[in-house]
Amino acid sequence: MTVFDSRTGEPAGTLILSDRAETKSAKKCEKTAWVGRVCVNVNGKGLYVKSWATTFEHTQEPYKYLCSEGRFWVDGKRFHTNQKYCADKHHSAQLTWRGKGRKFRHNAELCNSWTIAGPAKPCITVHK
Repeated sequence: MTVFDSRTGEPAGTLILSDRAETKSAKKCEKTAWVGRVCVNVNGKGLYVKSWATTFEHTQEPYKYLCSEGRFWVDGKRFHTNQKYCADKHHSAQLTWRGKGRKFRHNAELCNSWTIAGPAKPCITVHK
């Protein structure tokens, strides 16, 4: 599935960290009382992000299915919102921002949230 930049309408890219030759990855999760937990997962090299994904894990009783929009944030501003995804109980929904990749500024904060899982908003900072 192609994901588009919400500001330009152009196909969006993926994330990556570290200026070193090897690819780096980072993952951070926050627990919520409502859905279980929300995670952000970023892969890249230096300031260039190759892949950026988010998940929400559904553990809430008594609901069989939970549906939500995944949101991607850069430095506190909404970068992209995906269409609504649903997860059945004890499973997770995952969204990936895809494309050719993108370079972010040093210390850019990349965050994810899901409309159903507020206020959880785990973040990862991109470093040189």
